Amino acid sequence: MAACDAQSLVDGARCLECGIPPGMQWPVLVNLFCRWANMNCDAQSLVDGAKCIECGIPPGMQLPVLIALAAQVAGASTDPATLTDSAKCIECGVPAGMRLPVLISLLCQIVQNGGVTPATCDWEWTPANVDFWAGVGTGVDPAHPIAIETLTLNFSSILTFNFGFGLPNVTSVVFAKLVTAGVSGAEDFKVMGQPLLVSVSAPLLQTVHGTVDFNGNPVMTTLLMPQLRTVDGALMLANGAVTGLDLPLFTNLGGNFSANNNALGTVNIPNLVFPDGSEINFFNNQLTAASVNQILARGVASGLTSATISLNGGTNAAPTGQGLADKAALMAAGCTVSTN
Repeated sequence: MAACDAQSLVDGARCLECGIPPGMQWPVLVNLFCRWANMNCDAQSLVDGAKCIECGIPPGMQLPVLIALAAQVAGASTDPATLTDSAKCIECGVPAGMRLPVLISLLCQIVQNGGVTPATCDWEWTPANVDFWAGVGTGVDPAHPIAIETLTLNFSSILTFNFGFGLPNVTSVVFAKLVTAGVSGAEDFKVMGQPLLVSVSAPLLQTVHGTVDFNGNPVMTTLLMPQLRTVDGALMLANGAVTGLDLPLFTNLGGNFSANNNALGTVNIPNLVFPDGSEINFFNNQLTAASVNQILARGVASGLTSATISLNGGTNAAPTGQGLADKAALMAAGCTVSTN
């Protein structure tokens, strides 16, 4: 963001003051706003779109309305006294003839940087079923990342969600209403490679017709999917910092289960059926004996004969009691089982 002291603003706008004729400064400003809004920029469309504003807002109020809108965009207070106080240094330091060029310069920087975005953002579409990758993901430009920190997505179903770029400041993603992801089994549900992401919550999610991938979120400690029942593809949660995984209703998995290289202390999957021939990776964690025992018990209950189960490494506990018997049974059936 550009410095907001008066001298910096004036210096940044000097080339515009010299290069844009005075009669063209308002059209240039309109064009920049138009680009920012990502709308049709032909003159007639702009005039038609503004007619209701021109009729409904008295001329003396149009600039105050513009200021109030700009304050909301910037996430600033719309209180008149606060706005006036914060603008006094600008009023004193920016010559009257330079104020419009300064405004153009600032708006130009906003457009080039992808817009001013609040730290908290709710995205909602109609209809609710949306292909995020094709319909929205292409609008997130990695060259101009958006400064969202908390992202709440309000839809009940989604075709494809592939979220791994353009939002490097996100710390929390909430799928507030999501129940179903994917249709045919070929769609992915991914939140990966986010350097500051701490938590992902999908409190209503039940079914994913495809792969779930939360790999490569190095500081992610929390994943909440308490209603999850079915994942048609693989479930991947590797190379993060998740401390506990509670999936009490998770029953059907169509691919590998990879939750290695985390800080997992507890895993609760009391109803999960692993597919035979799959890889079940929980190595390099901090699993308790109870969690190790449960994973082995689910392997036996799933009737595995050719799976690879990795529970070694890190500070994972060794199996105990029935866990030792289940490990032996799985190996006798033809599985490869590694534990501490």
